[in-house]
Amino acid sequence: MKGKVLQHPFPYDIQARKRNARIERWNANGSKRRSHLERKKRMIEFVRRWLETERQNAEKEIAKVKSLLEKVEETTQAPIYVPDMLQKVNSTLREAENSLIVEDYDSLINLISESRELVAKAMDRTRMILREKDEGRYLYGVINSNEGETFGEIGLDKSEVYAIPFRDVSAVVSPSPMKDYGLTEESTMKHQEIIRHIMDEHTVIPAEFGTVINDETILKNLVRTSYNAIKECIKLVDGKVELGVKAILKRDQSLTPIEKDEVAKDILDSLRKKAEQLRNGDLFSSRLILNASFLIEKRLVDEFSVEIERVQEKYADKLDLLYSGPWAPYNFVYIKVGAEGMNFKRR
Repeated sequence: MKGKVLQHPFPYDIQARKRNARIERWNANGSKRRSHLERKKRMIEFVRRWLETERQNAEKEIAKVKSLLEKVEETTQAPIYVPDMLQKVNSTLREAENSLIVEDYDSLINLISESRELVAKAMDRTRMILREKDEGRYLYGVINSNEGETFGEIGLDKSEVYAIPFRDVSAVVSPSPMKDYGLTEESTMKHQEIIRHIMDEHTVIPAEFGTVINDETILKNLVRTSYNAIKECIKLVDGKVELGVKAILKRDQSLTPIEKDEVAKDILDSLRKKAEQLRNGDLFSSRLILNASFLIEKRLVDEFSVEIERVQEKYADKLDLLYSGPWAPYNFVYIKVGAEGMNFKRR
């Protein structure tokens, strides 16, 4: 063995082992990488499914709120009574839909909850208004003021009489049952007394007796759509009142038709000097010679009364003069509410 060099008995085995070890480590790392990728894929799929479920649930929740909103609008007339609140609901729903698009589910949940609360409040407020709606509002007339004042508990049902302003005019009303008021002497006189009380401080366009409107919102819409006509009528009667004069032949007196006409003309000629306008009414009795209504400026009422006294003295042996007022100008203009809205009747 002399002269021979001894070598490591397993040089290639050692290199193979190292190589195999490297391969094993690489395979192990690859397995780990594959396992990590698989877990990541599973997590992504889970998140995707979760997001899809959340989206579907959110869409269902939004649909529920919209359905509630439609129910409020259709069954309770909420758009008329609570438009500000329903606008907020719609705005909140739009924000919720945007949050759904960007998958901001925390904001989405809060917005849906907020919109539901708003819908619930809208329904509660509307139900309250509809309960009040069953009462209705009795309309006495329209005045040339927008101060929203009250006139005390003097209504037909001893309820509060108050003004509902629109721009520079107001409708004067009191709470009232939705009923047909009987045309009795007591109720019509009460109606007149209330209007005369309002006339102490305001020019009044009187409403037809027994006019009851469903609710204040409808009444405001009527005033809004009739505003120009209201202003024209107020201009016609502003600062003026109606006075009534009847000339009745005494029971022990008689006049021919021609004589009756002459006396009536003489009285009218005397009284019309102080009047803006006059209206002749029906002669519903053979003894009734004159039945006239005069539109008089308030400042001239005393002068008109003096002229009435002069005429009475002139015909004291033949006639009795019945002098009434001041009244609201019913025989010159009044409000009549019908299917076509608020109409102003001029005679």
